[in-house]
Amino acid sequence: MTEISIENQNDKSIDKNSSEENSTDNQTKKQNNGLLKNEVKPNDNIIEYTSSDQSNIVNPTKCKLYMFVGRTLFIFFDKYSNPIFIIGPHWPMIIFVISIISIPMLLLYIFLWKYLSFFIRLFGSINFWTAFLSYTYTAIINPGYPRNTIGKRLGLPKNDYYFCEYCQFYLKKIAFGTHCDLCDICIEKYDHHCMWTGHCIGKNNKITFIIFVPSIFSLLIYFFVALVQGMSRSI
Repeated sequence: MTEISIENQNDKSIDKNSSEENSTDNQTKKQNNGLLKNEVKPNDNIIEYTSSDQSNIVNPTKCKLYMFVGRTLFIFFDKYSNPIFIIGPHWPMIIFVISIISIPMLLLYIFLWKYLSFFIRLFGSINFWTAFLSYTYTAIINPGYPRNTIGKRLGLPKNDYYFCEYCQFYLKKIAFGTHCDLCDICIEKYDHHCMWTGHCIGKNNKITFIIFVPSIFSLLIYFFVALVQGMSRSI
């Protein structure tokens, strides 16, 4: 009898242990399910939208040297797949402005340079190169097209980003980005679209644009003064 009772007690202890193990397994499963539910549960403060339209997203695997985005031409890309140079839709104005800067200076150098005083030569050289380089940089550099890493991505906080329906990607609100209808791309810290430079004025070329504007007017005044002095001394 004692042996039978001992066996019954062992069986009961085994049953209790198995039931405790089953209960702990069920609790862990419930906890895991709860965690999974919390992970899948959507958050109103997180952006979960992605679009299949990637027409304005730079894909460097398709083209290493250039590609057309919107109404602009992207030329060369850095290691982050961001365009280095952007030619806008009004690119003929670049040729026109460079011509009105360079041709008068070239004619002045050929025919009247030797009749000008040293001060006029020095002032003219500095003024010409300031206007030429500032304009060229402003006209061809990337004015502020958003970094490719800001593109379509899940898990972006809504308070920090907004969605451009034309470019089909998210842009940082702190970047003060605006979609330009003429260039058909977004520009960070958008100022305005300048037809004289062929594209927009934004984050990367605003300073050089500010330098260019007074320098071009100063250069035009210089051409007039140099022409008067050179003609008077050559006679």
